[in-house]
Amino acid sequence: MKRAWMALWILAGCSKPPDLIPLEVGTVWTYNVRSGFENFVEPVKVVRTVPVAGVDGVELAGALGTSRIGWRKDVLFCEVSSNAKFNPPIPIYAVDQKDRKWGGLLESMGKTQKCTGRLKHEKAKLQISGRSVSVTLTTMTITTPRTVIELKTWLQPGTGIVQQEQRTAGKLDVSIQLLDGPS
Repeated sequence: MKRAWMALWILAGCSKPPDLIPLEVGTVWTYNVRSGFENFVEPVKVVRTVPVAGVDGVELAGALGTSRIGWRKDVLFCEVSSNAKFNPPIPIYAVDQKDRKWGGLLESMGKTQKCTGRLKHEKAKLQISGRSVSVTLTTMTITTPRTVIELKTWLQPGTGIVQQEQRTAGKLDVSIQLLDGPS
């Protein structure tokens, strides 16, 4: 199975904003994961606090790997995902919901490449378990020398990530949808 670099890497934040993404060590979300022809259920747990982007962040662990994220001021950053490292960390959500630009290095599968990125936010509605919920949709577009990677994340206040999709060159790599949590 092709493992996408984003798989489940933006599931929790640290202390800000407390109503967006619940966080304590031990918090667990359960997701339905679709990658290629495979579907499986993936629990993801906040396992410990770690330094991220010069602040206290968290480490998330699941069968797909380990990720590290953290809040710096009112922006949530990802430094390490299940299959990638970003230097400097990439922004994945901003409280003010203004666009953010990024430039830096992406290390994945033994290769390091210089990339640029752009984070956008918009309000959206999403069907979850037969009901319509208001969410914020963030789109992080990373341009590498060879391709474009697009990460779409739907966040619901008080729950966190309710859905996420990663596409490379327009092709769906992996998607997740919340089944249960946070607990």
